[in-house]
Amino acid sequence: MEKKRRRFSDEFKIEAVKLVMEQGLSIADAARDLGVNGAVLGRWKRTYEQGLLGDTVKRREADELRRLQKENRPVASGARHIKKGGGVLREGVAVKYAWMEGQGGLYPVGAMLRLLGVSRSGYYDWRGRPESRRSVANRKLAGKIRDLRETNKRLRVYG
Repeated sequence: MEKKRRRFSDEFKIEAVKLVMEQGLSIADAARDLGVNGAVLGRWKRTYEQGLLGDTVKRREADELRRLQKENRPVASGARHIKKGGGVLREGVAVKYAWMEGQGGLYPVGAMLRLLGVSRSGYYDWRGRPESRRSVANRKLAGKIRDLRETNKRLRVYG
């Protein structure tokens, strides 16, 4: 059997809060006398102190503000840390994808995609694509150059 949730009018809630605030009853005592949960009465009291109890317009606005703040949290987090990208915003798409890959899951992928202005499908396509022959050759050549520089440093050969 499903238990039906009780609904209380704003007037009832305000009167219950006044029992606590004006008559000095503890929340537990007032809740027991009224037949409501103490945690619920405590929440009503906080809502009343914020000036939101009984004013449905203010309450709706406060709820909307909380929803928007929650929705904005990942974007704001990414925006604060995008500075770590340095000049990546001016670079090509492949550089942006590589930078995102290097973040190691520190930030939500969706937020990075929006902030860098690249597509989700392009990013995941790039991740699954094998390295090009040119890129492999460049990487090998860079390794040889590094080795030659180290050798020349040890032999003190210049030029």
